[in-house]
This record gives sequence, structure tokens and C-alpha cells, in this order.
Amino acid sequence: MSLRWKRKLLLLYVRFFHRGQRRKYADEYYYHHPVRVAEAADKYYPESCGYEVGLCHDLLEDTKCTSDKLGMFLYLLGYDVVETQLIVEGVIDLTDVYTKENFPGLNRGRRKQMEAVRLSKCSKFSQTIKFCDFEDNTSSIVSTAPKFAKVYLKEKRYALNLMVLGDQDLRNRLIEDTNVYTMMTK
Repeated sequence: MSLRWKRKLLLLYVRFFHRGQRRKYADEYYYHHPVRVAEAADKYYPESCGYEVGLCHDLLEDTKCTSDKLGMFLYLLGYDVVETQLIVEGVIDLTDVYTKENFPGLNRGRRKQMEAVRLSKCSKFSQTIKFCDFEDNTSSIVSTAPKFAKVYLKEKRYALNLMVLGDQDLRNRLIEDTNVYTMMTK
């Protein structure tokens, strides 16, 4: 099966698991967000499954999909063992660990700090795709939820300061954009 068809079928899989979900800070179905992250990630990793990780980055966090189900589906699509492992591990890297459900005794600020420290230990590959996720989330949050944007931008700035392995041009652009958006929301 061609890469093009694998990606089309993977998109259907992602749409299936995100069915009915809508973005909190944008008037659209949720699956549009991972598609944009995938397209951005593909620019940095066109031959290293960046698209696939970007497309699947919220599956384990926001749906009933498991890493085992994802791995099996990727293998059935024809991704080889190394590609499947890279994709699944990248998605696991990008799945929040310090959630309200897992750590109900911690407030949001503390959970986000711990998440930023965890992300700082991830690979350049995973950090770069997380940067693509930050980029897509920021524009919708700033434009539709200025009050929450202040909180989000502070959390994002903290994470970007720790996440030094990802693509440096993208990271620097995000830091610059975060500073501009912060000035706009004051």
C-alpha cells in the first residue's frame, strides 16, 4: 500500500476515534487540529513518520484508543515494525501524563510544570511535533479565549524554556509569538 493510502486510512482511524468531539477554542470538529499538526510536522520530518505522529498525537489522551490498538492498526496498514514503534513511542511522548484524572491532588499549574519537565526529556523529534501542536493551539486560544490565553501562554513559555531539543527555528518563532501574544492579552 502506498504511503498516501496509508495516511488516508490513518486519518479515517483518527476521525473515528475523535468522532463527535469538537474543539474547545475553535468552532470545528476536533480532527481538524491533528490534521494541521500532522501537516506541520511533515515539513520537519517528511520521511520519519512526523505526519503520522502529529495526526495521532491526541489519540491516547482524548479518546479510547490505546497504544496497543494504534500499533496493531499501523502494522495492519503496512507500516514496518520500526515505523510502528517510532509512531507509537512518539504518540506516547506527546500524551499528557500529569492529568487531573491521574493527579487530582495537584492544581493545573503544578501539573503543567511537571508535564513541561517530562516533555523536556523527550527526543528532538517529539519536541518538534509538540511545538507544532503548541503553534496550532495558540492561535485558536488567543483569538477566542483571551482570559484563558494568559494562563496558557504562561504555561507554554515555561515549557518552551525547558524544551531545548526540538527544532530551534520553530522554537524561537514560538517564543517570539508567545511574547507578542502575551503583550496583546495584557
